[in-house]
Amino acid sequence: MSYDLDVPGHELEYWQSLPLSSPAKLRIQEFIAGISDKFRLDPVNRPKPHTPYFKIEYLLLDSNGDRRLHRIDLYIRDDKAEFGVLYIAYMELLQ
Repeated sequence: MSYDLDVPGHELEYWQSLPLSSPAKLRIQEFIAGISDKFRLDPVNRPKPHTPYFKIEYLLLDSNGDRRLHRIDLYIRDDKAEFGVLYIAYMELLQ
């Protein structure tokens, strides 16, 4: 299943300001949109049990940008996953 991503305004502004190339951002978006239910529902990926949030720690080499390794942490709400929507609640780029 491929999910639609819902991003609130403040997170969208942060996303647009990230010092990553457009292809790197697209890779992250495609990864999130294609996340498997197995990963999404695994208790290991839930910061707190029985909540509608899971966490992704995504590592990427921005080969089209600064050619550095970056880590972005994402907290994603998935209470509307059955309708094909994931909500990006929080993201932070760690260098």
